[in-house]
Amino acid sequence: MALEKMDKRSEERFSYLRSIKYICIPGTEEDFKGITIDISKSGLKLYIFSPSCIHEGLHVRVKNDLPLASTTGV
Repeated sequence: MALEKMDKRSEERFSYLRSIKYICIPGTEEDFKGITIDISKSGLKLYIFSPSCIHEGLHVRVKNDLPLASTTGV
């Protein structure tokens, strides 16, 4: 049996530990706090402290400067 690559992402991820602030769209303009875990050209893994504000289809806008083309994601 051949071993398969477990991470099927098209972009390589790199460790990127940073404290960030984000807002949920649509939602209030309330700032929430999180920590980035890793990052790639097309996205990031984010640990959040307020999971109740996140649901499917919601956009999240990161308010800090990040080395990404966009700071808004689904």
